[in-house]
Amino acid sequence: MAENMSFDRFLLTFFPRPSGKLPLAEPERRPYLSHMEMSPFGSLQNERDLATRFAALVNTPRKNQPNLCPGFQIALGHERWDPNEDAPAKVDAALYLAEDTPTDGCPCWEKQRLLIEFTVAGPAADPFDDLDWSDKARKRAERYIAYALARQQRTALYTLLVNGPTVRLARWDRSGIIYTEAVDYVESDPTALRNLLWAFSRLGAEAQGTDPTATPLEHTSPEYQLMEEFACAQETDIPEAEGTVFKSTKARRKAPRVFAHVRRMFAESLRENWPCWKLLVPAKNGKSQAFLVGKPTFVVPGALGRATRTYVALDIEGARFVLLKDTWLFQSEETGVDLEGETLKKLHQAGARNVPTLICHGELGHETQAPRYWGGRPVYERSHVSYEEGDSSKKRGGSSTGSILTSRSGGTASSYGSNVSGRQQSLRRMRHYRIVVEEVCIPLERFTNGHQLVSVIKDCVDAHRDAYATRFRILHRDIGFRNIQILPTLTKVKSGTYKVEWKGTLTDWELAKSMPYIGELHDGRSRRPTRMGASHGFAAVHALDNPYVPAQVEDELESFFHVVHYSCLRYLRHSCIEVHQTIADYFGPEPHDTCEPDEHAQYPYPHPRCQPLKREATRKGILHNSRIPYWHVSASSESGSSAALKVYGAAEFYVVDADGLPQKHPLNKVFWTVSPWLSARYEAIEARIPPALREPLARRLETHEPFRALLEKVLAMGWPDDDRIGDQLNVDVEMRWDDGNAEDELEVQESAEPVPVLPIREESPLVGSNEEPPSKRQKKNTLEEKKLSAFPSFIRSLRLPRRGRGAA
Repeated sequence: MAENMSFDRFLLTFFPRPSGKLPLAEPERRPYLSHMEMSPFGSLQNERDLATRFAALVNTPRKNQPNLCPGFQIALGHERWDPNEDAPAKVDAALYLAEDTPTDGCPCWEKQRLLIEFTVAGPAADPFDDLDWSDKARKRAERYIAYALARQQRTALYTLLVNGPTVRLARWDRSGIIYTEAVDYVESDPTALRNLLWAFSRLGAEAQGTDPTATPLEHTSPEYQLMEEFACAQETDIPEAEGTVFKSTKARRKAPRVFAHVRRMFAESLRENWPCWKLLVPAKNGKSQAFLVGKPTFVVPGALGRATRTYVALDIEGARFVLLKDTWLFQSEETGVDLEGETLKKLHQAGARNVPTLICHGELGHETQAPRYWGGRPVYERSHVSYEEGDSSKKRGGSSTGSILTSRSGGTASSYGSNVSGRQQSLRRMRHYRIVVEEVCIPLERFTNGHQLVSVIKDCVDAHRDAYATRFRILHRDIGFRNIQILPTLTKVKSGTYKVEWKGTLTDWELAKSMPYIGELHDGRSRRPTRMGASHGFAAVHALDNPYVPAQVEDELESFFHVVHYSCLRYLRHSCIEVHQTIADYFGPEPHDTCEPDEHAQYPYPHPRCQPLKREATRKGILHNSRIPYWHVSASSESGSSAALKVYGAAEFYVVDADGLPQKHPLNKVFWTVSPWLSARYEAIEARIPPALREPLARRLETHEPFRALLEKVLAMGWPDDDRIGDQLNVDVEMRWDDGNAEDELEVQESAEPVPVLPIREESPLVGSNEEPPSKRQKKNTLEEKKLSAFPSFIRSLRLPRRGRGAA
């Protein structure tokens, strides 16, 4: 979200004059810029020439006058700020302290004070110009800022766009953007550029947006040398692979227990061209504890929002590796929502299993400022006073009050996250927060087979049950693929011998909330829509369609089920061909403008927030794939794919073994059992049946026990060891699709030797019904004489060996 503010007001608000007397070495007398000196900038047609001349104007000492920006210099960078960027070359630069200015042409991200971009393309290259609106320029600007903020530790970031003869100033924080009008510094007002640079040079480092709790580390500093020392592999490191058995030696008993993956992740954070930092985190008794970090292991993309970053950090005081999370929290108006550190304290006091162990946490005292000026709110009572004497905003055609710009498609605010319906939104304040925990886990994507996947998820279901069983009745409210992680642990086999076992850990309790007991709520609705964090794709259909309804246990358990489905769809051998499309239709972002409101939602939302394939799967009780392969159908004048779709409908999702058989894989028991539970629940919701009057099948997810019992039963079954075939989002799978020769394809299939029919599924004893599963119910007036399974042809097209296919 972006907000316009006049140039003079921007300087008054964010670049105020310093209070008190200035030292004699820093006179208040400013340099003088004449129209004659600035006139050559108006005729420059090359970005490199513009950047070179602009840098010389700022950096060159002026005779008998101070520099335009005393104590600072501009350093030009390479033509592309990101070496992987495929966009046309752009000239970018930054303002540095004179002693920190790089000379090799490479950006020194940790020491930049003001980002500068040069262009001569006019309004088309201006991300904030509403008269010549350019979505491409706005997206590129946001990618640029996100790229810089990921490498810096900041509370705010100032940018200067030099667009030929005009300049535009902007301030970015995690809530929104405040920007000025484009000011002509060549013909109209050369003093605007002088005032901007002069005022910025008078600001302290914190006022310029740097984080005072973060210190950049030089490669020659003692802290960085300590990081290099701890990054070296040790003989006492414990292999993290599950099932590893080792003996405890005398050296291992004296050395701290460090798993090899932890030290390896820390070493990898130092090897790339990424700045290193010393971060302070509030600790007990008002003190701060220092941690050393390199490249984050995870960064939330985007320039706005929570900006969560996680690091494998080195605890200086404890000489150990820990996990540090740096994030921005929304100012919450909900009751029962605590800081994540306070939630972890409650969980450990109650004896909850499989949750992180808190070391320290706290807010850093930084708040976003954009909400204070959103919607044209007055900044100062004397808003007519400009940075010079008098009000020059009228002279430039500017406005003395901020206004929400609206472009042809919803305005500048719309392109940065305003409501798609065009209604004015208010920005929410955000607070800077850090937390440190002991456990450094392995991402869930590293699981080696289906049995291990289900075991890890069951551990997290246990953690969720323990949290809700406490007197605080805590619900996680952000169950997702990234928040379920693997923690290697040691189990004592016999005296002096240990074995590595993988346990599941439920992380990221930032959105957790203590739920009220029955009778404590006056209304069944929340004051704000339920926040789902970054795990929107795994949220329950009911939670997505009804954002004002408080979170429920059923919704959380449904999210666990969606995580199982996603993990199988992406990493295991299954019946789906179009993995990319199915994931997009089932777990992708919500639809916006082109969809109608959902008539089944209890509190209809302006736009549906649930993916259509997910809603269809939960209401019909069948997991469908987005697209289907050619099946052997009877002769028809229709194309092969159309005929198959008409006769058989969408293909059902199964996990198969190396022989292409779905019946032998235990994970299908989970899908075939839980899907009818979800279907029965949503049928009751659509019929407005109160929970107490619903049939038993619709109430199976009201408590954790049925779902846990199902996972335990499945884990006790026989499992294949080679059901993982690698990440299928990064692998092209050869399949036959309708390319205009559908009838020819039909003839080829009809002449081929028929494939034996495979029974699809057997009845699950946990379903509690004698009725056939939905996938075996036959519709009337359908073709059945040549109904064949898709699995044998699917396995042939994958060209996978029947044995020995390990995890990628």
